[in-house]
Amino acid sequence: MSAPAALSTWRAALAALKRPAYAAAARYDAAARRRPVLTGVATTLFKTSAADLFAQTVVEGREQVDWSRHSVFCAFGFFYLGGFQYFLYNKLFVAWCAPITRTFGHRGAAPVKTFIDQAIQLSVCFVAFAFAFVFVRGVHVRASSFCSLCWCRGR
Repeated sequence: MSAPAALSTWRAALAALKRPAYAAAARYDAAARRRPVLTGVATTLFKTSAADLFAQTVVEGREQVDWSRHSVFCAFGFFYLGGFQYFLYNKLFVAWCAPITRTFGHRGAAPVKTFIDQAIQLSVCFVAFAFAFVFVRGVHVRASSFCSLCWCRGR
């Protein structure tokens, strides 16, 4: 087989492998456009649940899942990551940065939004909400597990 024919066969095989992923992404995109809040809440609930299950079974090596702790992580994913952050990013950030966006465009507003997100939202709101969920529920969470929620690692 010649090099151009082999390349053509390779591209066709790669396109066939990509097709299902592209179709799933298109369906997800359509759902997010129709119902952005519901899609965001469902997505964050799923990913937070999966992250805690992974942390408990793989990182911590537990044989049994602590379902009480898991419910705290799921509630955090649902309410904070899905609900509050949707409102924050899509309503408040847009309103706060509207003058910058009008003057400099989205590229001008992006650094300001990033600063607000990294300096204020993550360091103040995220950590406060995370601790509140853990302590209100009275669930014992090892530091390493809580740190995985905060994107750092420790034991």
